[in-house]
Amino acid sequence: MPLPAFAVGGYIEGNVGYTFVGNADLKGSATTVETGTLSNGELNFDDGVGYGLEIGIRNFESHNVLRLGLAWNRFDADLDELKFDASGGTLLPAGGYSLSSGELKSDSGYHEGL
Repeated sequence: MPLPAFAVGGYIEGNVGYTFVGNADLKGSATTVETGTLSNGELNFDDGVGYGLEIGIRNFESHNVLRLGLAWNRFDADLDELKFDASGGTLLPAGGYSLSSGELKSDSGYHEGL
């Protein structure tokens, strides 16, 4: 019985796609003297572009339908906004707050009347 000959080959595959990142509701609460009780939090993310690369081998079995590869994928899920409610404390007045990604990245510290 003759054995079939295999022409094992390699491949490289790239991909690009658009990533839809869902928002996250923050359950529970946290309490400090400075902020009071923080609750009803929500994280909103920007959608973005994802990309990846895969390398591997193919045609290593008799039906030539399987591939064996190693993949790497990346996407950016930038935080767009943070929302939360505060009961009030020594540093943070009571109220609902909405902070943009720019405000969260700011080095200027606490902003009066956010």
